[in-house]
Amino acid sequence: YEQDQVNLQYTLFITRTSFEGNKILQHINENSGRDETGSNHRERFFGMVGADVTAACGNPDSFIGSYRTYSNPEAVEKGRLDGSMNYNSNSCGALQSDITLEPGQTAELIYILGQKDNREASAILEEYKEKGRADREIAELKSYWHSTLNRFQVETPSEEFNNMINVWNAFQCFITFIWSRAASFVYCGLRNGYGYRDTVQDIQGIIHLDPETAADKIRFMLSAQVDNGGGLPLVKFNHNAGHENTPDDPEYVKETGHPSYRADDALWLFPTIVKYIGESGNK
Repeated sequence: YEQDQVNLQYTLFITRTSFEGNKILQHINENSGRDETGSNHRERFFGMVGADVTAACGNPDSFIGSYRTYSNPEAVEKGRLDGSMNYNSNSCGALQSDITLEPGQTAELIYILGQKDNREASAILEEYKEKGRADREIAELKSYWHSTLNRFQVETPSEEFNNMINVWNAFQCFITFIWSRAASFVYCGLRNGYGYRDTVQDIQGIIHLDPETAADKIRFMLSAQVDNGGGLPLVKFNHNAGHENTPDDPEYVKETGHPSYRADDALWLFPTIVKYIGESGNK
């Protein structure tokens, strides 16, 4: 099957890393999509606030070492990073800071991971120098997840089962819904849109927890139906309803790599909408 030949980890061919101003930058597909700022806005960064970075590494082979794993990286054992970066291989972000603490003294280090270009990432690192900023945002994040997941709770004699259903299964359903399978071993570099059937299926996992968000995504996916009843196999992140090419157009095939409709794409709307009506009562 042809896909077995091409479904490789294509980050091996599209990324590099660099160290710039207390952070590692991962650059992706640098030769495409640049705007007037010189960025294609696919950069990712890993930075530190609270101390100066004295060494860095953006190459996992160098960080981990030969015949080792993340459980015993060579760089940690040696106590230093060698400064090597990645070019067209796998990327990582490792930062080193040399800190001396007096008895009873403490230091707070904040690590920040995000998808921004160098200028925007530098501004974010500056913001997190504000005392208490990280604590406030962690509290906000906890409050969001507690209020969202508490909308549906089961209670059984098994604490482990309760925790699995009430917390981790629900959380994973949200992550799958948000990323639409993009966080996978297949789409590990960059996915160029939402898979139609993946996304419509994933909506079902959060309807009972967040029907408002589910309804918004249902409307979005309905807008990607075409006049023959099918759905666009890949719906772009910046989808412009009614103004997109379809698999009938050579440009769509060239842009997305999908040469035809899939028979079951739009069919998944039926059980998803039925479940939404049943859970929310909205019609």
